[in-house]
Order: sequence, then C-alpha cells, then structure tokens
Amino acid sequence: MIRSFTPPVAELFNVIPSDHGRPLTDLVGRVDYPDLEKDIRAVFGGEVIERAVSHADGKTHYLARILPYRSADYTIDGVLLTFVDVTNLVAAEEQQKVLAAELSHRVKNTLAVVSSIAERTLTDDETKENLIGRLHALGHTHDVLSESGWTEAGLRELISAELSPHGTGDGSVLQISGPPVMLRPQAALFLTLALHELSTNAAKYGALSIPGGRVAVSWIITGDRPPRLEINWQEEGGPKVDGLGASGFGTELIERGIRFELQGEAKLETVNGGLHCRIVIPASPQNLTFGVPGRRARVEDRS
Repeated sequence: MIRSFTPPVAELFNVIPSDHGRPLTDLVGRVDYPDLEKDIRAVFGGEVIERAVSHADGKTHYLARILPYRSADYTIDGVLLTFVDVTNLVAAEEQQKVLAAELSHRVKNTLAVVSSIAERTLTDDETKENLIGRLHALGHTHDVLSESGWTEAGLRELISAELSPHGTGDGSVLQISGPPVMLRPQAALFLTLALHELSTNAAKYGALSIPGGRVAVSWIITGDRPPRLEINWQEEGGPKVDGLGASGFGTELIERGIRFELQGEAKLETVNGGLHCRIVIPASPQNLTFGVPGRRARVEDRS
C-alpha cells in the first residue's frame, strides 16, 4: 500500500493525497510497466530491481528502480520505488546507433569498392588472390563487429568463421578450444588478419593442403600480473616443414602487427615438422573481456 509519494508521481499514476493506504497496483498508471506487481513482490523477497520503462505515450523513458525499505531491525518493511527520466539518454543512444550504422555501411561499401578495384585491376596471380582474401577477412570481421554495435566480437566465432571452409571443428580436421573471450574491435581486426594468414598458408602449403592434415587452435588466459591471452596454432599431418625460410608479407603482418598494434608478441616456428604459431597479447580491457555477452567479467590489470 502507498505510504508516501512525491508530487511528480502524479504524472505517472492517477494518485491523489487521499490515496495513502491504497495498493499502488489498484491505481491506473500512465507508465507501461506490466510487471510492476511481480517486481514489487520480488523486492519484498530481498531483490533489487532496475527496469527500463516508458510512458504510455511512448515519448518519455524512465529507469525504474525498486529497493527494499528496511526498518530499524533490518527487516523489509516496504519498498522504495523511483523513476528517473532518461529520455535524453535514450535519444542519444538511438542517435549513436544511427550514426554507427551509417558509418558501418560506408566502411562496408569502401571495402567492397577496394575489392572490386583489385579484382578488375590486378592480374590473376597469387598477389591478387591474397589481397582479396585479406579484404574479405576484414569484411567478415566488420560484419561481426557491426552486429554488436562495434563493441566486441567472440574469439571462437572469428576463428570458426576463418576456418569454416576447411572443416567443422569436430576434431577430425580442425580442433578449436578455449574459454569464452570477447575481443575489442582493434584486437578483433588484427587477430583476424593473423588467423587469415595462417589459414591461407595452411590451405596452400601446410596441414590443410593434403588429406589427413589437422590444425588445432587453442587459447588460454595465463598469468595475473598482468594477465595475458595466449593463442596457439599447431599444424600436424601436413607436408613436413624443416624451416620457415625467408619472411614474407604474411609473416611480417602477423609479427609486426601483433607487436605494434596490440603490444603483444607472435612467434612462428616448426614443431615436429608442422607450423606452430604462438600469439600473446595483454588481456587488458582495451583488448578483451572474459565471458559471453550479458555475462562478462571485465579484465583487471594488476600490474
């Protein structure tokens, strides 16, 4: 039942001073909040609830917050219901989404134009194929980031997408394993390019170029002062590799890109006749978060 209220509440509920003592749910409300009664009961059980709700006219938006009201002996004696007007914040967020969508559309079109120019200008050779492949890899990562509003992309999803033309990841040809990690845009873009170089090389010359070859990609969070993300790419069963030979553009892109853009390190070597690549980047909030969307833990740098 209503014990007290401030005058602005009358803008949301048909409440008058004589309504003290009446159940709030008995009153006609001007706010679209069908779960109000259920949430009040939940708060009497000790929960704290926040919900985004709107005025019935759809033009005004509020953050509804329901807190337990405790007596002197700390028992729950009621609830405190507040509505904070967040209309300007909602409008700003919508405008940001529109601008991000427009920017995303233009960047995607630019990548498509560059790919088309390369397709029509360059001769049909390995250089052309490699360039277009890199542009397509960037385009796919761009699509993934666009879906999340350019906030983050799942490491497993990026690896699976890059390797999907070569297998299903069931362990027969590809093995992909590691904890949930969400990458920030810059880390996602550069790691995608590194993975593209590795998968392209494996398909042309390495483990994915012959039947029976296998690629295992795994990652862990290692160390705690500060924590680091370590990604390991291991090829087995392909043509035997005795040495890496001269460094090409792909090797430079992996090693220099990871070092200068993500302040990490990448090392390419041969292990048991197969290519092995170890990539380590700081597991900082600028690069990644742990977990999946909606249930994430932000990385703490304890250095």
